[in-house]
Amino acid sequence: MAHAIKRLERWLDAISDNVAILSVIALVILTVLVTFSVIMRYVFNNALTWSDELAAYCLVAIVFFGLSHTLIKGGHICIDVLTNLMSQTVKNWFMLLSYAVGSAFSVFLVLSVSHRIENFWERGTTSFTNLQTPLVIPALPLFFGAVMLLLTMILKLASLAIDIAEQGKAGRRSPRRRR
Repeated sequence: MAHAIKRLERWLDAISDNVAILSVIALVILTVLVTFSVIMRYVFNNALTWSDELAAYCLVAIVFFGLSHTLIKGGHICIDVLTNLMSQTVKNWFMLLSYAVGSAFSVFLVLSVSHRIENFWERGTTSFTNLQTPLVIPALPLFFGAVMLLLTMILKLASLAIDIAEQGKAGRRSPRRRR
């Protein structure tokens, strides 16, 4: 079981690395877009009406395409003042609780985003700007990123639970010294 989870973690790590590349591409597009928009506005006195909308879509893609990768690499914000005072066993249980809560949040996020996408699709909702972008399109990175985050949380939860169980078995097997 632990071997299968480790294989799934490697597979998900490879996917999240590739999705993180999409996040970097969105960051480059955002940078070029904002720079172009500022030049057009201040140098040529010609404001672009569509640039802010595309910039917002790029920002959403940056965040959601990077969620899973950031979790795998340990880059999410954490306050370690209390956890540095904990024993490794307590830390493991605390992390297990964190992954369980994160998994529950991720399920809620996936369900919410999928409901929103379904709503956008059924109503044919578009943006209110001149672009009239079908909102299903910019919602897809939200859905994909939320699903990747959920899978990562579940795998981290399962892997840590197996590690804790194996540590518990190893602790029970060790012979006790008699005085």
